[in-house]
Amino acid sequence: IEQWKTSNAAQLFGSALFWFLIALLHHGTKRLRGHLARRQRVVCNEPGGFSKLAEQEPASSSSPTVEAPNTCCKIKYLIVQSLLQLLQTTISFILMLVFMTYNVWLALAIVLGDVCGYIIFSHQQQLMADPGCM
Repeated sequence: IEQWKTSNAAQLFGSALFWFLIALLHHGTKRLRGHLARRQRVVCNEPGGFSKLAEQEPASSSSPTVEAPNTCCKIKYLIVQSLLQLLQTTISFILMLVFMTYNVWLALAIVLGDVCGYIIFSHQQQLMADPGCM
């Protein structure tokens, strides 16, 4: 990209900081997808998870059972998960292309952003999964 050329150290630092944050965001989207998947299992698969919605509608032999709200719930989460997967894949490919410019400082920023993202997002998940570790 012609407009992205850096001509001094400040511009290079700004570019490196930008790609560091994008690499951090990459791990954030992974963590968000995992959080939403756990929430979807609790909300959509829990018996009576939509009991209030089913109670509002009068029960009749022709009306759908509680399965319909669960199906709608699963479709909603599937759409959100698909959009987050699209975002995550796009970020991955863009980071790969920036890394392939062979600019050492941008590559280092991406690697450090990835490591920091792992520490921030994945480490919190492991601590919450193992309360005996605290």
